[in-house]
Amino acid sequence: MAEAYPSTSSEPTAEESAKNRIVKAEEYKQAGNILYKEKSYKMAIGKYHRALLQVRDIDNQRPKPLLKGLMGLAGEGNNVFKQDKNLTNEMTQQVKQLELSCYNNLAACLLHDIDPNYEKIIQYCGEVLKRDSKNPKAWYRQGVALYHTQEYKEAQNCLNKAKRSMPRGM
Repeated sequence: MAEAYPSTSSEPTAEESAKNRIVKAEEYKQAGNILYKEKSYKMAIGKYHRALLQVRDIDNQRPKPLLKGLMGLAGEGNNVFKQDKNLTNEMTQQVKQLELSCYNNLAACLLHDIDPNYEKIIQYCGEVLKRDSKNPKAWYRQGVALYHTQEYKEAQNCLNKAKRSMPRGM
């Protein structure tokens, strides 16, 4: 009697599936970068979102920072990058860097909008700064967004942090 379902032996392992999703996410991010350079910001935003979706639930044990941020549930104590059981250390670092780049690039794209959503820019910069508290681009973009929301003191603090975070000689 023939089996009703195909054999599961041809299905990728969890690690292979994660690798494939990371590769796909990187492709989306690179496509977004090309669109950004072409000043197609809305289309670039779509690519960066798709990249984030590829890695969002790469392991069911990972917190989902995009959704948590959108719902206002992200807590200070969350360890966003705990080691995933299906990811190697290298893959975890790839995901971390990919998410950091995508959130930073999303903020950059939104700043180019005719009517920027400054709250969203602040949110995306916050995601970057959770991962890299010395990221000068995120501090700068967050400072600009805060300035436009008339949060002048916070904006000044962010812009000062951006300046202090800049590599020497720049």
